[in-house]
Formats: sequence, C-alpha cells, structure tokens
Amino acid sequence: MILLICNEQKTMKKFWLISLACMMTIGLAACGSKEATSSLTEEQKACQTAIYAHMDALVETTQGDVVQEGDMVTVDYVGRLSDHEVFDTSVEAIATACGKFQEGRNYSEWLPFLVGQGQMIAWFEEAVKSMKVGESKTITLTPDQAYGERSEENVVEMPKSELPEGEWKAWDELPTFFGPMPITEVTADKVKIDTNHPLAGKTLTFDVTVKGVEKSADVDLPNVEWEDAVEEVVEEAQPAA
Repeated sequence: MILLICNEQKTMKKFWLISLACMMTIGLAACGSKEATSSLTEEQKACQTAIYAHMDALVETTQGDVVQEGDMVTVDYVGRLSDHEVFDTSVEAIATACGKFQEGRNYSEWLPFLVGQGQMIAWFEEAVKSMKVGESKTITLTPDQAYGERSEENVVEMPKSELPEGEWKAWDELPTFFGPMPITEVTADKVKIDTNHPLAGKTLTFDVTVKGVEKSADVDLPNVEWEDAVEEVVEEAQPAA
C-alpha cells in the first residue's frame, strides 16, 4: 500500500492530541465535528474511540535507522477511509472495534515488507523510506496514488466453464489470489466479474509507525500485480450456497 505524504506532515500523535484538545477545550461544534459525531452509529463510535486511544498512546522516538531502499521494514499501521471507518490494520484493538478482526492473524507481529520490491503501494513505500525507526506518520493517498479510479472496463466477461463447478449466481464472490471478486451477472454460459480493486476510487489514509529495520536485507520476493488476480482463481473454491 503506497501513499503520498501530505505537504504538511505531522506526526500522528500530535495530530490526534490537537484534535482531542480541540474537542475538550473548545467543544465539538467549534471543531466542526459535532454533527458528524452525533450521526455515527454505535459501532462507528466504538471504532473512532479505538483509533483515538491508539494514537494518543503512541510514544514517538525517532533515533533509529532511516529506512532505505533494500531494507526489510516492519510497520504498525491503521488503514482507514475516515476517523471511524477502517479497511485494514495491524492493531488488534482497532481491528476488533472496527469489525476487521481476522481469525488466525498474529497481531503480535507487525507488517513486514522489503522496500523497493513492489510489495506495497509505490507512494506508501516512498513515504516510509524517509522515516526512522520509532517514527509515526499519517499518509494520505488519492485514488490515482493508490488503486486508481473504478472503471467499467474492469468488469470482465468470461465463460462459466472456467469457474469451479457449482451453481454460481449474481453477487457470489469468486475467490482469487488477491481476495474475493464479485460476480455481477450470470447468463447461461457466461459470467461478468468485477475486477476493480475493492478500494478503487477511494482516498486512503494510513497511520504508520516504523517498528524495525533490517538493513540491506538480502530478500528477493516477486511482485504480483492486482491485474493478475483474475487469473488466479482458487481451484478448490465452491460457490456460495
């Protein structure tokens, strides 16, 4: 996942402390968020509270190594669409509160990736390359810097015979290497599959903390593009009942 850094970069803790101070001393109305907060569901409020608590608890130290090309980096991150909607995170408390908890995921381990191997969004990598171990940063990516805009050209038609056997119907999800892709239409012998990335057309915000750097990591992992995913159907997959 790659993001462009905002022109005025601030550490996450400073950002959230300012936000909290604004709400406590001036009031939600003065911060321009009273209406938005009052309209949130209980689940969204719980998610928002978990995010605020995580940011407020961060202790920033920036005395570590600077991330460079070729390093193996580990990061703690919150990927969100707003301050109350998360699409992915390595923080267990936020994953639980925001409905993104993944069974089997080890939340005691941070996300590792090799810088310069295309494992993450390019702009995200560029932002992390300027960080030090212990540093936290909020990075925002527009759709063109992340997964692009949605396009009807990415809704592809393919023979039904190429799918795993079963009674496939519209809005079943086809398992692929990159996750499920929705089937939008089914005819007697063909199906249409939406291969747009689930986050296409969205502005993404990442709250990132660099937890560790292994210098000059001698690792060479393949770069697999999202466009390849439609060809990576899991053979054992079964359609929804």
